[in-house]
Amino acid sequence: MEEQRALVEYMFALGWSIKDVEADQGVSVRVRTQPQVTIGELLQNWNGLQYRSTSDSFKEVVVAPRKVLERQLGRWPGAVPSS
Repeated sequence: MEEQRALVEYMFALGWSIKDVEADQGVSVRVRTQPQVTIGELLQNWNGLQYRSTSDSFKEVVVAPRKVLERQLGRWPGAVPSS
């Protein structure tokens, strides 16, 4: 579960680091695993995550709003995360 948490945090950080378009609406992440993980359970300290339904192939999209990203990762654009 630690690897999955690290992957999701990396994906949010990567989205937050993109400088082309300011992420004023936040960053969305979709993860499909077997068995399916719940991102909210992985990122319990990321208060304020939002969930949106999508197609059957991806049960839900998790959105980290701008305020959550600023609290967790600092001001936009964030540093490009190391792999």
